Amino acid sequence: MITSLHRDGFLRMPAGYALFNIIDSGDGLSSDYCLIEANDAFEQAVGFPVSRFEGKALSLFIRDASFPLELFDALRCAENAPAEKEIYISKTGQWFKASVYSPQPKYIVSLLFATSRKKVVSKPKDYTLPEALWAAPLPVFVANQAGVILDANRQSAAASGYEAQELVGMSLYRLIDRNSRVMGLMFYKELIQNGSSASQLQIKTKGGDAIWVNAHALKYGDNYIFYCQDISSYKALENELVTSELLYRTFINASSDLIYLKDEQLRYIIVNDALLRVQGFDYSDIIGRSHEEISPETSIDAMHESDLHVIRTKDSAVCEFSIGGGHFEAFKFPVSIGDGRTGVGAYIRSVTQKKRHEELQRRTLQRHRILSNALLMTFQSSQGLVEYALEEALKLTDSQCGILFTREDGTGAMTLRAQLCNAEHTDTSKKLYPVSQMMLWGQAVDSGRPVIENNYVPEGGLSGEAFGDVHNFMSIPILKNGKIVAAVCLVNKKGDFDEYDVTELSMLMNSVFVAAEKQNMQKNIENLFAQTQAMFNEHDAVMLLFDPETREIKEANPAAVAFYGYSKEELLTLKYDDILAPREANTFVLPEGDSKRFFSSPHQLKNGEIRIVDVYSCPINYHSDIMIFSIIFDVTEREKAFEEIKYLSFHDHLTGLYNRRYFDNIIKQMDDQRYYPLSIVISDVNGLKLINDSFGHAQGDELLVKAAELLQQGCRKNDICARIGGDEFAILLPNTNAAQAGKIVDRIKQMQSKVKIKQLDLSMSFGYAVKQDEKSDIELVFSEAENKMYRNKISESPSTRSKTIDIILKTLYGKSEEELRHAARVAKLSARVAAEMGLPMEQVMLVSEAGLLHDIGKVGIDKNVLNKRGQFTRAERLEIERHSESGWRILSNSDEYARLADVILYHHESPDGKGYPRGIKGDSIPLASRIIAVAEAFDAMTSHSSYRKAVSWNQAAEELRQKTGTQFDEQVVSVFVDKVLPRLSEEDLDLSAALSMIDRLNERRNA
Repeated sequence: MITSLHRDGFLRMPAGYALFNIIDSGDGLSSDYCLIEANDAFEQAVGFPVSRFEGKALSLFIRDASFPLELFDALRCAENAPAEKEIYISKTGQWFKASVYSPQPKYIVSLLFATSRKKVVSKPKDYTLPEALWAAPLPVFVANQAGVILDANRQSAAASGYEAQELVGMSLYRLIDRNSRVMGLMFYKELIQNGSSASQLQIKTKGGDAIWVNAHALKYGDNYIFYCQDISSYKALENELVTSELLYRTFINASSDLIYLKDEQLRYIIVNDALLRVQGFDYSDIIGRSHEEISPETSIDAMHESDLHVIRTKDSAVCEFSIGGGHFEAFKFPVSIGDGRTGVGAYIRSVTQKKRHEELQRRTLQRHRILSNALLMTFQSSQGLVEYALEEALKLTDSQCGILFTREDGTGAMTLRAQLCNAEHTDTSKKLYPVSQMMLWGQAVDSGRPVIENNYVPEGGLSGEAFGDVHNFMSIPILKNGKIVAAVCLVNKKGDFDEYDVTELSMLMNSVFVAAEKQNMQKNIENLFAQTQAMFNEHDAVMLLFDPETREIKEANPAAVAFYGYSKEELLTLKYDDILAPREANTFVLPEGDSKRFFSSPHQLKNGEIRIVDVYSCPINYHSDIMIFSIIFDVTEREKAFEEIKYLSFHDHLTGLYNRRYFDNIIKQMDDQRYYPLSIVISDVNGLKLINDSFGHAQGDELLVKAAELLQQGCRKNDICARIGGDEFAILLPNTNAAQAGKIVDRIKQMQSKVKIKQLDLSMSFGYAVKQDEKSDIELVFSEAENKMYRNKISESPSTRSKTIDIILKTLYGKSEEELRHAARVAKLSARVAAEMGLPMEQVMLVSEAGLLHDIGKVGIDKNVLNKRGQFTRAERLEIERHSESGWRILSNSDEYARLADVILYHHESPDGKGYPRGIKGDSIPLASRIIAVAEAFDAMTSHSSYRKAVSWNQAAEELRQKTGTQFDEQVVSVFVDKVLPRLSEEDLDLSAALSMIDRLNERRNA
C-alpha cells in the first residue's frame, strides 16, 4: 500500500489527500467506497468533518449531499486507470483538480488541488436558451458538465417552486431528492459516457415536497440540456395497482374453492393456490397454457364443454364432475378480457361430503323404514321376523343373495335360519352347521369381526351349495352382551361391499334382534302387569298413578279411596295438587328420568283434615306411557311426636322459653353484622332459693313462669328470650343500641313492680351490654352483661330476702295463730334467761331474735298438719322434725339473718346426743340453741295444744330438772328455774306483750 514515509508526506501536504477502500459488490464490480483516512486540507476542501465519513459507505452521504457527488464519480473513473478531472464542490464553492489513482487493488487515493476557476453564479451573457425550449410546455434547463444549471425555462420554475433566477447557478444534485440521489448519480454518469440518459427521479421542490418526474438529458454542445415530465399521478396509480393486486391475490388464495380465469382459447390467465395444489403444478407451468396442453390425460369433457358453452353463449353455466373419487360443482361465467374478447371465469368447490351425506340420508331413511316396520309389524313367529330382516338387508345393500345363522344353545354350532336368493326363500329346516364347516362364512364367527371379499374365487363347500357362482361376499357377526348370537352373509352385490355396508347391516340386524326381544318382553310385561294390577288393588298401602305432564291421577287403589275419603271416580277426576295441603300445591317436584324420590308432605283429605304422609315416587312404564307411581304412608302421629321432641330439645319445659342449648346456637348465628348493634340482657330472679326452701319448689316454679311471661311481654317480636339457668334468663336484642336496650329493661322493671305471686313480690336483677361490630368478642359482651347483673343483684337481693322472710313469718303465723304466740313467748323467755346468765346485750338480742324465728322452717308444712288435733303420724312427725333444717336454709340465704341460722338448726339437739337433726352433744351445741330448747319446752308444756294438756309452771320446772343433762343443759335449766321463773308473771306471756316484743325487734333491725 502506501509506505509510512509517503503517508506522512501526504498527511502534511497542502493539497487535499484521502485514502478509500473499494467495497466489492460480489460480481467483480465496485458498489461503494469507504473512507480510511484523510488530511486536514481534504476536510477543508469538502466542507465536512472527515470523522463523519470514516468507516462508512459513502453512498449513505450522497443522498443528503454531505459527500461531493463529483468526487464520488471521479473515484469510479479511477478504478480502471489513473484519472484527472476538474470538479466543483458546492459545499465550499470551489473548483479543484482531482487526481485519483489506485496504488494497489481495492484501494484508491484522491488528491485535490485548488484552482483559480470561479463558480458560475449567473447565466453567461453570451448564452441564450433557444426560444422553442424557453417556451416548451415541459420543464427544460441547461447545465454544464459540473452539473450547474446555466439556464431554465418558466415551466422549470413553476414545477420546482423556485424563480428562474434562483435556479441559475444551482447544482442539479440539490434539486434531486435524497431518496433518488444514487439513481441520479447513475443517470448523470450515463449522460457523460453516452451523451444521453433517461430515468425516473424524485425532485425536491422549494416547499420541501418530492415529485416524481421522467427525466431525459442530451449533450448540447459543451453543455447538457434536460427536460422533465411530472409523473407523480402515474406513480400514485402504480402504487395503488400494486396494493390492489396484492389484495386481490390474497383474497382468491385465501379461498378453499378452486378459482381460475381463462382466455377465449381456454388458456389460463389467473389461478389461485387451491387450484395449483389440486393440479399439482407451479404457477409458471400453468399460466398461458390450456389444461389439454398441460395434462391431456386428466382432461374432463364436462369441464371443457361447459367452458366452451360460456364463451359461445356469454352466459353462466353450472356443471358437476367427478375426479379421483371426489365430486365437484363448478359455477362458470363470462368475463370481458379486453379487445372485444371474452374469457371464462370459474369457482369450483368440492361437494363430495354433500354427496356422501345425501347417500347416507337415503340409506338411513331406508334403514329407519325397515326398522319401523320391524317394530310395528306383528309376526306370527320369530322366523317371520328373521326372514323379513334378511329380505330388507338385500334391498338395503343391493345384493343378490343372503343367508342368516343363529346360535341359540351356547354351543359352537350355528343354525341356518333363513336363506334368500333372487327374492326366493329356501326351506332351511333349521340345519345345524359346525363353524368349521361354514367355509369363509365362519371367518366372521371365528374372528368376531366383519369379513369382506370383493374378488372371491369360489372353492366349493357351503357357498357353492347355497348360491352357486359367488363373485363377492360380506359376512358380519351379530353380538349381544359381547357374545355372538347370529351371523349374516350377503353375496353378489352389484358394486363392491364396503365399511358403510358393514355399519348399515350391523345396525339393521342388531335392531331387528332387539325388536324380536321386545316382542318377547312385551308378552312377559303383559303377564307381569296382570300380576302387578292384582297386587296394586289388594295392598293395604295407599297407591296412586298420575301423569307427570298433566299431574292428573290415572289410577288409585282401594286403600287410597279409603284414606282420602273420595270415591274412586272422584279421585280419578282430581290432579295430584288437589290432594296436597293448600300451601303445598304446585310445589311438588316430580322425579326425572329413572330417578326416585322420597319425601314427607302434608296431604288434605276430602273432609279437610290435613295428614302428614311419607311418599315414595318413581317413574314407571304403564301401558307404554311414563307414569309416576307413588306409595303413600300416613305418618301424622310420628310427625307430631317428632315436632314435640324438636320443641322440647330447644325449649325450657317449665317456662316455654328457649333453653340454653338453643341460646348457645342462636347467639353464634346472630353474631353477624346484619344484627349489629346486638344487645345482650342477663336477668336473675332474686330470692328464688329462699322461696323454694320456704314455700316449696312449686311456688318457686310459679315465680319462674311469671318471670318468663314478664320478659316476653316486655320484649319485641324478633327478640330472643331464653332460660339459661335455674333462676337466670338471657335476652338477645338484634339491631338494638345501649339506649334502646336500657328502655326495654326499664319497661320490664316497671311491669315487674305490679306482679305478685300470692303474697310474694317478683324481684329480678338486670344487666346488659352491647356488641357494636365484629371487632368485639360476643363472649366478652355476654360476660359484661352478666357482671353488671351481679353487681345490681348485690344491692337489690338483701332487701328482697328481708322482705321474703317477713312474708314467711306472716305466712307461718297466718297458718296458725298459736305459732305466733308460741314464738313470742319463746323469744321473751329466752331473752330473760340470756340476761340472767349475764350475756352481753348483743347476745341477748340474738337469742331473743332466734327465739322468735326458731320455728320459721314450719312455713312449708301444711296448715292441716300444723293445726292437727291429736297425735301426729310418723310421716307427719318426720315432716315436723325437718323444720329446724328448713329454718336453717331459709335464714342462711339472708345476710341479715345468717347469724341466726346455726342457732335455729341446733335448737332441738340434746346434751346426750339423742336430739335432731345432727345428733351433736354437750358444749358442741351453741349456748343460744340450748337456751331456746329450754324456753320452748317450758312453753310447750305449759300451753294447751292439739295433742296434750297444759301443766302448771312448777310441774314443768320439775320436768326440766328431771331431764337435766340428758335433754336440757344443766346450767340453763338452773338459771331458768331459779332466777327467771320466780319473777315471771302471766302478764309477761300474754299475746299483747309478745307482739310488743316483736315490734321492738323489728324496729331495732330496721335501725
